[in-house]
Amino acid sequence: MTNAVHSGAQRLQEGAGNAAAVATTGIEAGESWIDSSTDAIWDWLHGEEEQAARGSRRQPRSRQDKNNDNQAPRSGQSPVDPQVCEEDFYLDQRDNESGTTTEGRNCSGNIQCTPTSTTMALLGLISESEFRAKAQTLFLERGVDNGTPWFQEEAPETIVWDYIYARSVDEWSAVLGWQIRQEPHKMADCQAVLIEEFSGASASVRGTWDAGVASCQDNLQQIERFPAVAGTNMLGGHTVTVVSIESDGVVVHDPYGAWLGASHLKNGETGQAPPEHRWRHNSALVSSHGAAETRSDWGASNFFTWAEVAEVGVGKWIAGADESSDIA
Repeated sequence: MTNAVHSGAQRLQEGAGNAAAVATTGIEAGESWIDSSTDAIWDWLHGEEEQAARGSRRQPRSRQDKNNDNQAPRSGQSPVDPQVCEEDFYLDQRDNESGTTTEGRNCSGNIQCTPTSTTMALLGLISESEFRAKAQTLFLERGVDNGTPWFQEEAPETIVWDYIYARSVDEWSAVLGWQIRQEPHKMADCQAVLIEEFSGASASVRGTWDAGVASCQDNLQQIERFPAVAGTNMLGGHTVTVVSIESDGVVVHDPYGAWLGASHLKNGETGQAPPEHRWRHNSALVSSHGAAETRSDWGASNFFTWAEVAEVGVGKWIAGADESSDIA
């Protein structure tokens, strides 16, 4: 079995497992499983033998090549204090405009977790005004002028989506140095390119989207600069933004909502509240415990224990800015 077929089959199994797990949640079960399974089928049909093709993939340098080469990997402490982490760059993917890929596939906000998470990471690395100015420069370099008001007023995640698909698949392949057949808005390597082009920092990728969960904690503890983008197994394949690492777990911005264990309390809806520790770093959500009100930020500053990290694969792949590089 080729890597591409194995990867697609694995995604299909994950999507099916996810559907069974969330069946009791009715509408969400159907909606989230259909979205993730559609992506799984797409990846299966358009996948590639990634490990053979990625000879030039953006791998992190070994720790022996870094300034702290004699130090052990981080024990879990983060340069970001989660008690004071910024929440103004949290974004809700569910209110995103539908986007169209170069293949002509229409993608609702429900399956825009990766570019939304990358946008949150960018807005944690640079200010929104810097982001918008850089976006206009990048589009103009590609001969696209949407007008200054568009760059000043359009939703940041829409800007990122449109920038991703301002390149064709062949152009993305040329940038990465290997032929891609997966949609770039879902690819970790493409997220690293976006981080580099918008922030000016060099970026790297650790792990793969079809990796197991054994390396997740190590991948997370190897993050050099926060925020970073991370793949998970939630919903059969979901992406979040890592805000900080603690000794007993990780704090993330989940653009879809708060993870309940088998499904989400989705942004924009009411319902069951997550385990109490999920919101321990977000007092605004703690005051809403019981989820009786409608909020668009249920996923902001959500805490996952290391056991939960292993259970749902938070950090199976990481795309983030390198510590040694400067933000432009």
